[in-house]
Amino acid sequence: MSGKLMVKSMACCCLASMAVADGGALQLLGNGKFMSPKSVARIAPNGQITSPWYNLGDGGVAQTVCQSLLCFDAFEPDGLVPGFPNECYASINCGLGSARWFFGTAYNNSFCANDMTMGCDDCDGTVSERIQYAWFWGPCPLQGGIAPCLIAVWTAEDWLDCAAPAYSGSTYSGVLYNFGSITCNTGYYFTDVTDLCDFGLFHQLPADGSGAYLIVLSNGTSGGFIVLSENGQPMLWGTKSVDFQGPKQYDDDNPKDAVHNFADSTLGGECYDYTFGVCPDPLGACITLYGAAGRVPCTESCSATCNPCDTNCDGSVNGFDVDPLVAQLTGSGSGCSPCAGDVNGDGSVNGFDVEPFVQGLTGGTTCTAGAPKCEIKTSLEIKDVAGTPTTQPACSAITGGQSAPFFMSAEFKNLCECCEYRQFVKGKFTVNGAAATHFLCDYDGNGTLDALSESAFLEDGAFDKDLDQDGTHDDFDSDGTIECVQYGHRNPGAGYEYADGLADTYKDGTGASDRAKGCVYEGGDAPGIGGLTGGTTYSFALDFKGQIVDHCNGDDVREEKTWSVSCSGTALPVRQPTQQAVILSRIGSYTTAVRVVSWDEPTLTVVVSIANARGKEPVPAGDLDVTIEGLERIGAQTGNLDETWLMGCTVHGSYEFTFPPEMIGQRLRVVVTFRGDSKVFEIDM
Repeated sequence: MSGKLMVKSMACCCLASMAVADGGALQLLGNGKFMSPKSVARIAPNGQITSPWYNLGDGGVAQTVCQSLLCFDAFEPDGLVPGFPNECYASINCGLGSARWFFGTAYNNSFCANDMTMGCDDCDGTVSERIQYAWFWGPCPLQGGIAPCLIAVWTAEDWLDCAAPAYSGSTYSGVLYNFGSITCNTGYYFTDVTDLCDFGLFHQLPADGSGAYLIVLSNGTSGGFIVLSENGQPMLWGTKSVDFQGPKQYDDDNPKDAVHNFADSTLGGECYDYTFGVCPDPLGACITLYGAAGRVPCTESCSATCNPCDTNCDGSVNGFDVDPLVAQLTGSGSGCSPCAGDVNGDGSVNGFDVEPFVQGLTGGTTCTAGAPKCEIKTSLEIKDVAGTPTTQPACSAITGGQSAPFFMSAEFKNLCECCEYRQFVKGKFTVNGAAATHFLCDYDGNGTLDALSESAFLEDGAFDKDLDQDGTHDDFDSDGTIECVQYGHRNPGAGYEYADGLADTYKDGTGASDRAKGCVYEGGDAPGIGGLTGGTTYSFALDFKGQIVDHCNGDDVREEKTWSVSCSGTALPVRQPTQQAVILSRIGSYTTAVRVVSWDEPTLTVVVSIANARGKEPVPAGDLDVTIEGLERIGAQTGNLDETWLMGCTVHGSYEFTFPPEMIGQRLRVVVTFRGDSKVFEIDM
């Protein structure tokens, strides 16, 4: 949705003189009254009701209260159920009690939108089945002091202040709350609906924790679409310190036409600055969205009802779904559910969905299949060490051979735990012209490692001694099973491990490791051959296949990329030192090895290796410095530090010093500084 609601707008007098921008009508109102909706329904982003009405009855909300995680709070409830507006729960003490701000009894603002940034990482991409909202209802002279009240709430990805479109990316289907006919101008009303999932309804929260909410006040429906009200406005409050709402809000009042004018109000638009210098500041619509705490999100139990062919969300697949699909294909309409229209499950609605849709309508199984749960936000990418996308990673020299390092990345949304990365490989290695066996994992379960195939893709994996649990560093774990590493598995099976580090990790929106539910996948690999004696010829040619799979739907492949590496050469002789010493320690949080080598000539070489030092970018040589007391440095690493990969990254810097004969046998004080932390290594040569 891009600011245009297909709702009916009744003729009205434009209240431009009451524009929010001047703040002159801002005032407090108390005497809030709790109100339960009588029924609820699903509402599409275009304002069309797309489900049956679910009757809540005179008793009000459902009895099950499952959500208590505050994701976005501009309401400040007292913590009780139902939550009443107060000032103690969210630590904004303005001394106003339950009073809330509004713009006077004559002002009408029936369509507003604002941004929201949630204060808890666990809220990102989850669903809200509990919502609180406060509003003023009035004036309503045409209805004789009482008027039907319906409130629609949507959520959306992305937000731009005073720019079109303000809420873009994805605008999700929302929920329409029907409160029946209520009395006007008697304080304000608030509600607390505690479990929408009883009816398969929910509010989808932004995948990255930052997006928008949209609210429409309505007097009823016409032709299946809601009608903008002639009365009402949201009550106003501010967010807590841990979540965020900016000062700009859209109000459809200049004129009231179901369209937000994407320009600053000082330029005649409808984007208003809600910084008024009151407490709290800035203000915004009085709404709270909760997430699931210790409970499987609603989409896990309800998403089976999400049928990509049910494009009008009426619960059936028939000819009435044709026009909504055409509207999506032509850009004149939006999906009424997260999967609507994406019949082939590739993550987008386009011409490739038409044929399977038609097949489903004529008796095929397409339209009865389970909905995909793994949703891809950013496609799988393969990049070289410089961060450039590639299908042919370059070869680079290592000791006694070559490798071809590359990095894999992808980002997911919503049920991120359903998305997993898989890597497959085929090809061959040769040494002095003869085939060399390269082992992967024990995939057939016969107790021996499977060898790389030249013709058939096998899942890429490798035995890693560092992951042994019994401390023996042999080829088997304590229970007798071969311990192997596979890329991308969030929870590998018995006998397998994962490397939760730079070579294969899932992260949350802050960059912290979250193997179970992280929405960002990052991995690295450096296939190659090394450690060969001088003069040995070698080659390797490998084909790789990377996949994003829907692990919640039988590892259904959602996306696939292929790339290749091919390297060959002759190993160079390794120069042997006359003396060397190695010390292993830590600098700051980094494991560090310092290797000091002397040669026949009067020089000394210091190689510093730092494990897991690589971030998202190569490490500049300027981050590392080496000095030796009493010796002159005659050469230093420049550019970026060298890198090697083996289920993790290590960076290396090399430095040359003069080493006069009289220093042989003396104790050297080597000072190593990395990113501001220093350590002295004392070495006897």
